[in-house]
Amino acid sequence: MKPVNRVLFCLAAGCIGASSVAWSQAYPAKPIRTIVTFAGVGEALCRMVAQKMTENLGIPVILESQAAAGGAIGAEAVMKAAPDGYTILATTPGTHVMRQFLTKQMTFDAIKDFTPITLAWETVAVVAIHPSLPVNSMRELIDYAKKYPGKLSYATSGIGTAHHMASEMLKLTAGVDMVHVPYKTGAQSFQDAIAGQIPVLYGVYAQIQPGAQAGKLKIIALQNDRRFPLAADVPPIRDIVPGFSGPPFWTSYYGPANLPAALVRRLNTEINKAASAPEVKAKLDAAGFLVVGTTPEELASINKADIERAGRLVKAAGIQPE
Repeated sequence: MKPVNRVLFCLAAGCIGASSVAWSQAYPAKPIRTIVTFAGVGEALCRMVAQKMTENLGIPVILESQAAAGGAIGAEAVMKAAPDGYTILATTPGTHVMRQFLTKQMTFDAIKDFTPITLAWETVAVVAIHPSLPVNSMRELIDYAKKYPGKLSYATSGIGTAHHMASEMLKLTAGVDMVHVPYKTGAQSFQDAIAGQIPVLYGVYAQIQPGAQAGKLKIIALQNDRRFPLAADVPPIRDIVPGFSGPPFWTSYYGPANLPAALVRRLNTEINKAASAPEVKAKLDAAGFLVVGTTPEELASINKADIERAGRLVKAAGIQPE
């Protein structure tokens, strides 16, 4: 490189670097829009994090719920947004891992069209039964289902959700034939379960625990692969059924593709800081959501691993895209 060109190059690089630093320091200068692709307890927790971020930043962090179409509409909105850090996505494996295997009309690429920011927390997920069902444990439920193949129905919050995948994994590994009844939301499936209209429910601990305390449901197993302090006496399915591997149960944040690294780092710091604040973490813990707070690189690696595992499960279960 000629001396003059080298000087010009260095000056340009310096300007770009200084501009990036200044941009990061000036951010945020206007409200941040967080689009959430789910409803219920998880949305309420995202709202708490947004409120804490608002306090910390002195700039409004506005939560917008777009749970329709399995979260696809919300994901598309973030995909199409400018990569300026003012529109981010809070989503789950149902949208960002499973959807690509369940529809022929995929409108976004979960890897290429988004920038990972952080896996904020994991959800404690359980299997519960109505007291009218004559079983008291997961082992007894499996035996009952084998005795009455195709007769026992169970509810989840929808096709392609982590709960649905957990149920399919149970069918494969335990060799049971049960009828899946997908609902539009976890709240609807919960209401029908406590009313006794459906005997088995796959759902989140936070939503089901009040019904269990009231004696309207019985929690018999964890869908997660490990035990949790809040449900210390509840065994994971994998402890009962050899070969069972629980699906991912996380809430993660993303930006549009090509979000500048400086903004990714700032958002990662602010989201994890808000979720880890004592008053927020206490509510997350009490509701059965365990704060994690990964780096963007860790989330990217988790995404790829989850998608590969989901692909194997979908193929083994014979699930066809619609």
